[in-house]
Amino acid sequence: MYTTIQAALTSIFSLLASALWQAMERLGRGGVTYAIVGSLSPIKWFTPIQELPVELLHHIFLLACVPCQRHSRPLECMRARCEGGGTSSLVLGRVCRDWRNVAWGLPDLWQRLDIIVTKTDHEDGFSRKVQLIKEWIQRAQGRLLTISVQPPGKTYGGHSPHPIFDCLALHSMQWKDLYLHTPDDCIQILNSAARGRVPCLETLYVERDRGARRSKPPLDFIADAPSLQVLDYSEYHLPRAGTRNSWPRLVSLAADEGFGSIEALQLSCPNLQYLRFRDSEGNALSFPRTHFSRLKSLVIKKKFWPVKAFKAPALESFAILDPPPDEFSFRDLRDLMDVSGCNLQAFGILLRTAYEVESLQNLFLRMENITNLYIGSYKATDYHSLVRIIPRMLDPGVSEDDHRGILLPKLEVLQYCTFDPIRSVHMVNMIKNRWHGVDGLKGTGIAKLRWVRFRKWKEEILVERLKEEIEQGLRVTYDLSYEDDLF
Repeated sequence: MYTTIQAALTSIFSLLASALWQAMERLGRGGVTYAIVGSLSPIKWFTPIQELPVELLHHIFLLACVPCQRHSRPLECMRARCEGGGTSSLVLGRVCRDWRNVAWGLPDLWQRLDIIVTKTDHEDGFSRKVQLIKEWIQRAQGRLLTISVQPPGKTYGGHSPHPIFDCLALHSMQWKDLYLHTPDDCIQILNSAARGRVPCLETLYVERDRGARRSKPPLDFIADAPSLQVLDYSEYHLPRAGTRNSWPRLVSLAADEGFGSIEALQLSCPNLQYLRFRDSEGNALSFPRTHFSRLKSLVIKKKFWPVKAFKAPALESFAILDPPPDEFSFRDLRDLMDVSGCNLQAFGILLRTAYEVESLQNLFLRMENITNLYIGSYKATDYHSLVRIIPRMLDPGVSEDDHRGILLPKLEVLQYCTFDPIRSVHMVNMIKNRWHGVDGLKGTGIAKLRWVRFRKWKEEILVERLKEEIEQGLRVTYDLSYEDDLF
């Protein structure tokens, strides 16, 4: 506890020093500020702190509690034990009585509630945790809430946190953003208590607990969520199309499965811009194509037939990941682009089969505005194509003699995720030529390659061979995995 408070104080003192310096500079008293800020130890700070206007303390406290900006979800931040996640509002209240009075009376400090459910919580029947949650929400004074609930690891271990969800459901009218790790009985609680009572809910990330074994329940509590903008769920189902209202504000949907047909999805989410999914109802004969007029990003995993069901003229990024080998066709990818008339700027492909290099090259010829490219393979025996042919195909120094022109002239980011590490000279030459440029082609509009990402390996194999380019500013990282979001 002492270490936590000490860290919080260090952060507060730094913010306070900065705020005081700026305030004094505006008053033309910079010398006085230096005398205070430059020489005082933490203990000597308490007297000037007590003399600060409450409004200034409010501002400093809010800055101290700013959440992490590096992760898209609180769950990711918490699991990474991110040090940038902000000081807890409770820690501020433990420093002294004056700080506690200020913090307790500042409702904006209590709008974010991150709950980690521990074994101790289960042993005492969740009574202390539930009481703390009630007090926390009361201090928010009706403000909209951002709430995350998760176990300390990857599962609750068979101990359901249902008393916590019972408590949270009573305040569903205040929900703004939810990040939930849930067993099925907790989803049923939300379906019973919160359906029709989430008018302000904008963001929902929900992950099913690994200990859940029953059939996957629908997320009925969002059947009427008019403000919903972002929805990301796995191993659940959306409310049936006939039982849910449309989500006119939904712009981002990531679904492992269970969202129904593509036609029904378009009717429910007419303004969808970002779609990532693994499964849907339908088949390859679902014609005519469904028109998504505002869709900018589309990622399809484990399926291929949906490629034939979309028409997306505004599409800017598209990825097909691990499609069934017996369904996959480069021709259908070309048809999607031709029918949509889209202008792709990012493209990704991950296969379990060997690459048809000629077909891939013909596809790239239609993608002159691509700036971000992802190529992945699970097939170790396709090594020749991945480490020799494809890098040479992308090398402007080799393809300058091709009458069809340079492939992907605007490429700036290359992501290469292969089963085995890349060691080939062809990859090195391609990267160098796209970084330095090629004599005779400089000044012709070919972009400089700025970032190359490879799959995670203990040995960063090509870093030494690209040392000169890295010193000049090229980024070469070994941080990719097969599960990463590409764009």
